[in-house]
Amino acid sequence: MKPLDHDGICIEIPGEPVPWKRTGGSGSKRFTNPRYGAWKSNARTLMMVGSRGISPADFPVWVKITVIRKRAKKSKTPGRAWDDRQKGDLDNFCKAVLDSGNGILFDDDQRVVILEASAVLAASDFDDPRIIVSVGRAHSLPFSCPNNPEG
Repeated sequence: MKPLDHDGICIEIPGEPVPWKRTGGSGSKRFTNPRYGAWKSNARTLMMVGSRGISPADFPVWVKITVIRKRAKKSKTPGRAWDDRQKGDLDNFCKAVLDSGNGILFDDDQRVVILEASAVLAASDFDDPRIIVSVGRAHSLPFSCPNNPEG
């Protein structure tokens, strides 16, 4: 396998973004939220396919995460495009992406020394929600992914 190059890689995870959730349960009986578990499994598969032939980074990396949320059909606040009922803080979406990338994009998420994150609305009702992840060597500047509204 070859190491991550200077330009980095870009991976798109289609579908409604799902934030990280703490495992539930008590004592030795633990469980993962099924919706989060399914999203994480899909994200890991897409990361494996998108990073094929690249070994997990064992050096400092930058990560750029763009969370694209669907536009609100109805909002509690008139004139507001963001759906008040959509759950998930930006930091929990980042945790979900970084957790999914462990062992695939980098050997451990402690390798992430620069993190740039944003949450934006889909450009239209026809634009699909998704998460776009870019990863590269920390000594190079983050690059823009195609189809990323944030650049």
